[in-house]
Amino acid sequence: MRVDRNTTSASALRLDDLAAGTVVENRELMDISAPGAPSKRHIALRRCLRA
Repeated sequence: MRVDRNTTSASALRLDDLAAGTVVENRELMDISAPGAPSKRHIALRRCLRA
């Protein structure tokens, strides 16, 4: 994905704080076995260290 960091949108989205990360947990929070049940997830991220 390419993002122009010089736009107002980029500023509003705080892209200056953007960093690479790794998903360490991706857990379903709701019982989605019922038809039409929405998915709701808890996603935990770990920031990747820079060299």
